[in-house]
Amino acid sequence: MPELSQLVSKEVEAALHPERLYVFYRGEKRDLQLGYSSGGQSHNLRITEESELLRLMERERSAQDFPLPPESSLSEDESAWLTGLGINLIVPMSGTDGRLAGLLLLGEKKSEEPYTQNDRKLLEAITAQMAVVYENVWLKEQAAKEQKIKHEVLARFEEQQINLVKECPACGACYDSASEVCAKDQRELTLSLPVERTIDQKYRLEQMIGKGGMGAVYEATDLRLTRQVALKIMLGNMVLTLPVLPCRILSLRVCQLMSCFFSAAISPVRNPVRNINRAIFPTL
Repeated sequence: MPELSQLVSKEVEAALHPERLYVFYRGEKRDLQLGYSSGGQSHNLRITEESELLRLMERERSAQDFPLPPESSLSEDESAWLTGLGINLIVPMSGTDGRLAGLLLLGEKKSEEPYTQNDRKLLEAITAQMAVVYENVWLKEQAAKEQKIKHEVLARFEEQQINLVKECPACGACYDSASEVCAKDQRELTLSLPVERTIDQKYRLEQMIGKGGMGAVYEATDLRLTRQVALKIMLGNMVLTLPVLPCRILSLRVCQLMSCFFSAAISPVRNPVRNINRAIFPTL
């Protein structure tokens, strides 16, 4: 963003000739930090998240002359700060979610002429595009961070020899973590849930049957009785962020009741197992 701020600022200065120009954009700590200053001001300049100026510009979402009208409720300290910077016009960078991505602060024109309606429209169009670029850059950085965390966590799993299940995105077949491609259709395997291939050392996941908003159902092999069973795993919002992945099981009483029914439309239930509420995350 500093490079973009400088590039855009140079174009604005060439077109409108403001005495001063400042570009602030939202940083990692949610405060607005200085991206560019035509006067070479200290880069320690910052607008805090709690600033009334930010709330005001989020409401207005259009270029505003400074000094602001009395009803704006801007604090004396913030007004004095803007006056000290020599600000004459404030232009918001409004993101798609309505939150401010940044602010463009301009001083008086060197010609001492007021900013026209066309000037304002031009500046608002520029800041709108800057907000889009900011959001794209932010999303790319967040995706890179999440990918880095994922690789680090997976590395810990490998160090502790935890066999995470991998799935084929095409057919849903399950494989050990060491496998790379599906033997059936040669598709690259993916890690969809942070669970071991063998649940509780008793049930080996073989095939993903279906997935919904509450959980995923797998065909599994009961390693003790060498028979096929269905096993449901509750889902979380995002892979590698779940503290616990509980497996849906049936109590002994429920199994006893269900075993009384014999129908081709009802799957038989023969062997209840205890709840599995065990986190498999390695020690970081």
